[in-house]
Amino acid sequence: DISLQDLTVHKTLGHGAFSKVKLVSAKYDFFALKCMERTYIVENDCQDMIDNELSALKELNGSSEFVMGLHGAFATEKMIFFLTELCPGGELYGHLRDQENGAYTEKNAQFYAACVVEGLRAIHAKTIVYRDLKMENLIIDEIGYLKIVDFGLAKKTEKTFTSCGTPEYMSPEMILNSGHNRCVD
Repeated sequence: DISLQDLTVHKTLGHGAFSKVKLVSAKYDFFALKCMERTYIVENDCQDMIDNELSALKELNGSSEFVMGLHGAFATEKMIFFLTELCPGGELYGHLRDQENGAYTEKNAQFYAACVVEGLRAIHAKTIVYRDLKMENLIIDEIGYLKIVDFGLAKKTEKTFTSCGTPEYMSPEMILNSGHNRCVD
């Protein structure tokens, strides 16, 4: 029951290739607002990617504590917005980078791995291939759990031949364009 006009923007939390994420509030709650320019989406032929992301977020909404929740989607003449839950703990990548000695304990690694496995279990149960698993897309929520975010490359399918993702994290099947399924996650 939140409209775009109800939101107060506080600051920019981060940005990706296609969007900026802003900290916003409505009433007494805080959220993350993913903001995407329509012209950029069209110029880069990313309409299907945005549609796939919104479809995945809608279908996954509430399915797992380890997948970012969606609170709404809005569009204006110039922009498209996804209102999602706020995960104020930052990216797992940043936490690992900032650690003294550069590593977490084995217990921390097990805990975060379990969060990812449970998130992927929910994603795969909906026949969605995520295709962009990396530490930058694992965000820590307010109580320390990981959530999988950024469903821009997600696709509902049993098998696909689309080559996409961050090159350093791409599976051999993607690189060889031999077709892939949820096993790439």
